[in-house]
Amino acid sequence: MHPRQFGALTVATVVVVAVSLALAVPTGVFAQQDAETQSFAVDDATAPDLVTPEADFTVTAVVSNPNDATSTQEVALRSGGVVLSRLSVTLPAGENVTVEYNVSATSLPLGTNFLGVYTQDEGEVTAVEVAESYAVESVSAPANVTAGDPVEVSAVVTNPNDFETTQRVDYRFDGDVVNDTDLTLAEGESAEVNFTFDTNDTEPGDYVHSVFTHSDGLVAEITVENATEPEPPTQNASVTFEDQNTTGESVVVANATLPEGGFIAVLNESGDVVGATEYLENGTSENVSVPFLTPLDENDSGTYTAQLHMDTNDNQELDFLTSNGTEDTPYLDEANEAVADDAEVTVEANVTEPEPENASVSFEDQNTTGESVTVANATLPEGGFIAVLNESGDVVGATDYLENGTSENVTVSLLTPLDENDSGVYTAQLHEDTNDNQELDFLTSNGTEDTPYLDENGTAVADSANVTVEADVTEPEPENASVTFEDQNTTGESVVVANATLPEGGFIAILNESGDVVGATEYLENGTSENVSVALLEPLDENDSGSYTAQLHMDTNDNQELDFLTSDGTEDTPYEDESGEAVADDAEVTVEAADGNETAALAPMRL
Repeated sequence: MHPRQFGALTVATVVVVAVSLALAVPTGVFAQQDAETQSFAVDDATAPDLVTPEADFTVTAVVSNPNDATSTQEVALRSGGVVLSRLSVTLPAGENVTVEYNVSATSLPLGTNFLGVYTQDEGEVTAVEVAESYAVESVSAPANVTAGDPVEVSAVVTNPNDFETTQRVDYRFDGDVVNDTDLTLAEGESAEVNFTFDTNDTEPGDYVHSVFTHSDGLVAEITVENATEPEPPTQNASVTFEDQNTTGESVVVANATLPEGGFIAVLNESGDVVGATEYLENGTSENVSVPFLTPLDENDSGTYTAQLHMDTNDNQELDFLTSNGTEDTPYLDEANEAVADDAEVTVEANVTEPEPENASVSFEDQNTTGESVTVANATLPEGGFIAVLNESGDVVGATDYLENGTSENVTVSLLTPLDENDSGVYTAQLHEDTNDNQELDFLTSNGTEDTPYLDENGTAVADSANVTVEADVTEPEPENASVTFEDQNTTGESVVVANATLPEGGFIAILNESGDVVGATEYLENGTSENVSVALLEPLDENDSGSYTAQLHMDTNDNQELDFLTSDGTEDTPYEDESGEAVADDAEVTVEAADGNETAALAPMRL
């Protein structure tokens, strides 16, 4: 049979493999088929994705009979539309069969071919690429790799076809595909393909690995080598033993480095072993507790030595004493001395722990404004709350959660403010925090949670007091600044201001008739001060007698230093009255003569 051209396809002889259930029928069977008979169904048409021009390949499909009776129908293989082969297939009702068509690629044009398996009304199409296989031109790969390291492989692949195509390139290790890629190349194009293989799970040894295309490939040998274990850093044996207090049961070694494992022994001043650890693994251990063989008391305080010992017989038992020093000998330093460190160990006297406190409360008679009451002290061994109850047993106030222990002068806020008509007997009662939520749930739980502390008699721990609610008294108006400076005699060292009210604290300055400051107080707290002695900057004599002024000054910069003069009057300015005048008062000051003593001349400062 000569090939014939049909569109872009060349159709040639196709070899047909006989299938079970297939029977030959006359040409034109479709025309003779009963009109009520349904067409066979076609599913799962398959063919290779890629074949070379010289290759034979198989097209398969599953054909099924949907009818209620045995039927014989024609099943055709077409390329693009041209029939390449026909089979007559007989199937019982509901049965199916896989039909196969053997095709020679020499009968198909290069490129993509659409092959379909068709019955009378149904069909299934699959694509076959007819092309020369990519060529593997070269492979670059290491000859050796360390187990656990990746293998990096590259290959140069060429498309020998005169059209663009896509083909798969595989990387195989020890025969198995471990990586692959679909590579698209234009006609005649070459490209580098890279693969990576992880050798974490690969045993050391010699292997073959390869890069394959459809019909070409290159192989190479590779050796997977054992990973070299890094040498551990060299450690020197060392120990740090610090001065400490102990109850006599044990001591603590701050740190110890035992390169090959071993023990820490503790020796007294006589060199006797008085304590030792269990076996310690190699490396550095910190804050190691070393128990004493026999407990020490305060008379045993003194210098002790922590000494490192090897485990020479590898039995993880300290045999230094039982072997008379032949086994588990000490670690030695570069000077061939035992690796050890000394410390002063103080054994504390055995102090008996105090008995736990019992719950107790003290609630004293008091006056209140009605906002809160004060509980003198309360001991809650496990923490909890103080509730305040009125004479009817109603809770009228409670604290937030209180930590365990004793609290003093505890303010208990009242739920609703009281007035003077509510004066009477109130009870402070201690409550546990039974559900550990630090919220008083006694009322909201109907008394099942946060129940009262009980004494030895099973009675709630509580105390009562008379609480007097004071009538609301209007706070007095704040005082105005004022000063009283009275006529007086002085020896010249100081003068006395009868009283001074400084609402916000401040100073009293003394001025002479020229307005110069000749004396001043230290800082005075807010309020009224009486009989205030004001030291003069320099002593006066009888010639300085005359009228002087006591003037009040604020502490405007809150440093409790009079800075009026040094700030040129910008700081610590005078208190002023309602008229904007400085608050001040004058007095006649008579300086008494001093017998036989010379007095220095007054050096005033002008205010």
